[in-house]
Amino acid sequence: MSHIVTVTPGEKHPAVTFECTADSEALCHLYRDSEDSWYEDQVPETRHERCWIATWFDDPEACSYIGDDADDDGDYYVPPNVERSGEVSVLWCEDYIEWSFA
Repeated sequence: MSHIVTVTPGEKHPAVTFECTADSEALCHLYRDSEDSWYEDQVPETRHERCWIATWFDDPEACSYIGDDADDDGDYYVPPNVERSGEVSVLWCEDYIEWSFA
């Protein structure tokens, strides 16, 4: 499974884009339909077109970059003037995710 983030410099903040290169059979496409059901064992997980991680990258406040060069003043905590792309590691923290380049 491959999750790739591309960071490009922007006028005020870097632009951050997420891409899941896995197919819909990958584990990252298997999750419960409702946010409320994350904690309910009786609700089955189902296959989805979209990777569960992608949703978190839609909101800069919902995912935090935790690399050694993290900048807590920037969107996604990505330092300004960074241009980088690569596979990432992701940690789910209930109300947000943390990510870093692998």
